[in-house]
Amino acid sequence: MPTQDTTQLTDQQWIDGTVKKMMALDEGLGDEDLKEFVTDLAARPNWRALSPDDAATKAFGELEPPEGR
Repeated sequence: MPTQDTTQLTDQQWIDGTVKKMMALDEGLGDEDLKEFVTDLAARPNWRALSPDDAATKAFGELEPPEGR
């Protein structure tokens, strides 16, 4: 997925947007578990560079957060 300039979003805006999109894609996901998972992703530059929508879509292909930052 191409990266976009997401630097105009605060970390909290990025996290909230990603969680919202993930919950829309799978309504069975728990909000608190997602926030913890997405907060970890937000600390990783390769994930944070993605838009919240792209990060949410990509996260469904990941069983757990990637190892490297």
